[in-house]
Amino acid sequence: MSLENKIAEIIIRVDLLQPVATINKALTKAVKEKIKQKFPVADQQLISQQSVIITDGQPSSEVINFTEWNFYNTERTRMMKIIPQALIATSSEHISFESFKSDFIMILRSFLKSFKESQPARLGLRYIYRFEELEGDPFDWKEHFSPSITNSIDFIGQSVNLSRWIQVLEFSFNDFNVRYQYGMPNPDYPAPIRRKLFVLDFDAYYMGLQSVDEIEANLNKFYEKIQEMLKRTMLHSERV
Repeated sequence: MSLENKIAEIIIRVDLLQPVATINKALTKAVKEKIKQKFPVADQQLISQQSVIITDGQPSSEVINFTEWNFYNTERTRMMKIIPQALIATSSEHISFESFKSDFIMILRSFLKSFKESQPARLGLRYIYRFEELEGDPFDWKEHFSPSITNSIDFIGQSVNLSRWIQVLEFSFNDFNVRYQYGMPNPDYPAPIRRKLFVLDFDAYYMGLQSVDEIEANLNKFYEKIQEMLKRTMLHSERV
């Protein structure tokens, strides 16, 4: 089975150790030029975010304003977002991992060169797959997924009353972690499941200071592990 048309979203995210306040006013010309090579459509927004601060046991609220820089490809299926605390690339359609990664690394290098005070402190790669069929038993996925996935559905029993079914697995490897969620999220929740919808969500991440070269190497590790886990999930699949 080809999974290219099953991709709901691909995300690469780098969180910074400290927010870079200077980008609230402007991005550098060098950064903008790099971004617009791949994301020519620009959109700038002022975001207000409320946070709760607890001091001496007493809660108080604080409103934080910051600039969100969004850049899109012509079709608006891919986006590069820069906020003071993170750089985020997303795609809602299939794109080769190498192309997606290289575009992000190019922009990240330019950003870190322009804003030397910024330090990447967390890296994540996430692949979300969405399987939806218009008819058929919403609990019958035996033709798609490994028995190790579908057998746990059979174990539940009384599926006619089931309103949501999500499994969460967390893995700790030598130098990174993976959070794997799969199941039937049910957009009609809390009503019982009636639509045939199944989601696979792989989220690989590393927490710690990293150079750009280390980020690129870690993304390769993340991708290989996600593909390995995807292959074990599906009865028949291709790398995507």
